Amino acid sequence: TITELYNSFSPDYLLVEPSGIAFPNMIKQNIELMNLKDSVEIAPLVTLIDGSRFTDIMKSVKNYALRQIEDAEIMVINKIDLIKPIEVPII
Repeated sequence: TITELYNSFSPDYLLVEPSGIAFPNMIKQNIELMNLKDSVEIAPLVTLIDGSRFTDIMKSVKNYALRQIEDAEIMVINKIDLIKPIEVPII
């Protein structure tokens, strides 16, 4: 799909948002292997963490969550308004 989009529409930007359980670095590596022209630049991998559900997520799908955190080049914690301020640095 990415190759078809690239060849047919030549977009300036393409945002890939995988479903909840995904391995971002593997997706990045697969895109790099597509041999799209040298003009393609892959932006840093961003992982979004739901601060209000972090504990539950770590209990239910810890291995997947840790892999996404490890793959992150930029990590964003959202919903911090729903947690105690002390929990932000812990997350």
